[in-house]
Amino acid sequence: MKIEMPIYNWQQSLSLYILKVGQINIFIYRTILSLCPNVYLFELKKFQNNQFLANIELHSNLKYLIIKDEDQTFPWNDKFINDYLICVPNLEKLIIHRKIFFKKLIEYLNYNWFRSTIIHCLYLLHQFNLILHIYGSKQLTKCYRENIFSSLKEYFLCLHKDQN
Repeated sequence: MKIEMPIYNWQQSLSLYILKVGQINIFIYRTILSLCPNVYLFELKKFQNNQFLANIELHSNLKYLIIKDEDQTFPWNDKFINDYLICVPNLEKLIIHRKIFFKKLIEYLNYNWFRSTIIHCLYLLHQFNLILHIYGSKQLTKCYRENIFSSLKEYFLCLHKDQN
């Protein structure tokens, strides 16, 4: 069911457990978390903004978070996704969708893939899925594509191997 309602019309909802929304910014995200203290699954599309987050109020019941990030600029500015993550210290499952052009993929072989935030803020996280939506890879040979994908996967798994 699709319901469109300005956030200022929302009231506290103790019975809301699963919430899937479209594009929201960090302030709406924080408002929803404060108004829905029992939500445990939250899916959102990250709004592209440069807003600074201060006075973080923790939400302890959120266990499952899906973030769809459509930012294709290089390099990614993870501060904004980190702002979404530091509010939810009891998160157990995290899925992040990101878009990237294949030409930029090699540059991410040394990227930290949220390792610092996970280690310092998400102590209970036991599943982290990063889903890359890769564009422009059909122009390259199959062998070259597979080699890059394999290297990227190996680096990601090595980086996060001790977090379970």
